[in-house]
Amino acid sequence: MTLIEVACAKILTRVEQKQISIRGALEDYLKVDPSIRPVRDVVLALCLGTVRNYVLLDYLVKHVTGLETWRLPLFERYLVRVLTYEIKYRDCDLQRAERALKYCKRANIDLRTLLRIRDVNPNDIVSNLDTESRLHVLYSVPRWLVRYMLSVFGIEETENMLRAFNQRAPLYIRVNISRVSRGELLRRLRSRGVDAYPDDDLDDIILVEKLNVGLESLPEYRSGLFYIQDKASALVGHVVKLLTRRYSRVLDACSAPGGKAMHLQELVKCYVVAADVSYRRILTERDLVKRYLYTDIDLICSNMIKPPLKRVNVDVIVLDPDCTSLGKLAHSPEVRLWIRRHHINEYARHQFKLASSLVRNINFTHLVYSTCTITLEENEHLIKKLCDEFGLELVDLSERFSKFSSRFLPGTLRAFPHVHRTCGYFVAALRRVN
Repeated sequence: MTLIEVACAKILTRVEQKQISIRGALEDYLKVDPSIRPVRDVVLALCLGTVRNYVLLDYLVKHVTGLETWRLPLFERYLVRVLTYEIKYRDCDLQRAERALKYCKRANIDLRTLLRIRDVNPNDIVSNLDTESRLHVLYSVPRWLVRYMLSVFGIEETENMLRAFNQRAPLYIRVNISRVSRGELLRRLRSRGVDAYPDDDLDDIILVEKLNVGLESLPEYRSGLFYIQDKASALVGHVVKLLTRRYSRVLDACSAPGGKAMHLQELVKCYVVAADVSYRRILTERDLVKRYLYTDIDLICSNMIKPPLKRVNVDVIVLDPDCTSLGKLAHSPEVRLWIRRHHINEYARHQFKLASSLVRNINFTHLVYSTCTITLEENEHLIKKLCDEFGLELVDLSERFSKFSSRFLPGTLRAFPHVHRTCGYFVAALRRVN
């Protein structure tokens, strides 16, 4: 079997080169080298932990060995990072680590030297740095992002958020309430050894703290009694439920992978036209819709900047466009490897173009806009611009969802990882008034 550390370094090299997800790169690697399939979960955990700490790991290596890892070829750079993470934070197999180090041709370090990292307190090596540099190193996020967060959220909230981003992302499931009650599903899950608890914020969400088997292997999953969906994402469905009635018509403009469309079937029993620009993602959503036996969801592959359904009448447009995904750094830490400051404005321009096209071409009553990012440009600023340019009216969601009320634009909602134990998320609702 390929050495675990070597496999991780190969996977992370591909992640950075191709700007793809760790989970996707791991599945691609398993097709080429199935020998590590028995330790797939270990490899995934090691890759995630390494990326969540990659800047700190580089600083630890330089502090102990003097080696500047950025000078190494990308594969060797990640192999040193993986080994350093394993030595510092996990129960490392020293014989295996010794063998893995032989793959480092340019890094002139030995295992005995690297083991000294165990005795280094990370806080000591950042004690003389300014606030921006200290947070950049300790939480391994781009320096520009630290600067941005400090300007928007302040020191205390920024550090609390970054700390949450560097922890394992909470796992949530959404109960399919038309088929089973939350209490009954909790009872069934607990009988199978799943450590699960009802969420305090949304009445169809369950937090899974610990499980001994994969959720997908449970009979309750196979029979469609629940769907794996983040709490913040499920908030969108509850907002739509607040705004509309049963058997209404909804256009889900960026639908794949389909969680929101299916949630609306559970909550509102509405008819959903689910559109997405990616044919591959639409095929995935189609399989999900068939699996869960939803009959009132029609799928189309279309770029909603030029919607094919012009002047169609719907009650609600749900728009969750592509974004910088900075609210998902706990679940997808690899984003920090390639995201840059200019991406915020680029995504915001695309999001406004998409929203503007829908407003101009679709007859609707409400538009529910959401993203999984934390920036003002992609959220509150964009909503203000839509209201100003098209005469839309902001619907105040803060009374019904007071725990998520945003201080940046009253009436809109924000979820934060350090407050709500979910990803960073934004939701707003707009009403057409003419």
